[in-house]
Amino acid sequence: MRGLTIDLEDWFQVYNFSRIIKQEDWGKQRERVIRNTDRLLDVLDEYDTKATFFVLGWIAEKYPFLVNEIATRGHEIGCHGYSHKPVFLMSKEEFEHDLERSVKAIKKACGARPKGYRAPSFSITKKTLWALDVLKENGFEYDSSMMPTDKHPDYGIKGIPRKPFMIKGIKEIPLTTVHGLPVGGGYFRAYPYILTRYLMKKDKNSIFYIHPWEFDPKIPRYNLPLLKRFRHYVGLKKTRKKFRKLLRDFRFDKLDNIIKKDFS
Repeated sequence: MRGLTIDLEDWFQVYNFSRIIKQEDWGKQRERVIRNTDRLLDVLDEYDTKATFFVLGWIAEKYPFLVNEIATRGHEIGCHGYSHKPVFLMSKEEFEHDLERSVKAIKKACGARPKGYRAPSFSITKKTLWALDVLKENGFEYDSSMMPTDKHPDYGIKGIPRKPFMIKGIKEIPLTTVHGLPVGGGYFRAYPYILTRYLMKKDKNSIFYIHPWEFDPKIPRYNLPLLKRFRHYVGLKKTRKKFRKLLRDFRFDKLDNIIKKDFS
């Protein structure tokens, strides 16, 4: 069974914008996450599909009703940190504080403590494996932050297992790559759908990821460096149509159910 994961954050919280829009200015930005998430939830209901939503603590704190609605509709709630700051830019103490703050906000919003974690920008790399110790100490059962690739300048760990595995006492659910090519997010928007389908068929246990803002072609435009601008804005108008094809062609489940099968 393939896993479907949603990183719940708003358009202005992505790492690409971190030098343009500071965290202290997030509250001044135009909110788009509620409507985008509601539309996404309706599509998931339409195809009778459940997903794991890795929720940013800032979102849970500001819009607790949204997180509660996601949980009420049968989806798993995981943790995506609080500030969306990559782990490689934090000390251990900063990471612990960020984690504790996000867990508190998520638990208050939906009444349940998350057991799964995904680092912002998949930033658990060889240099930040210490974060797994912190996750274990804080009661997390699994992590889904690693990607078996060396094709991206900011994340990826070449040579790790492609299927779920144990590391430092934590269950790791790696993101899927096929021939070094990831299958979600900006890659999904950039690839022609026929390529995504081909890659997904190559891996019957693939883990797909996407963000609610990727369904919104009207998100504000910023003059980012050329490559980042391409990655961020490519294919936004076609995401919803392609995502419906994906749900039609493949069956997905939330990660807590995937883990029960893989580690039973």
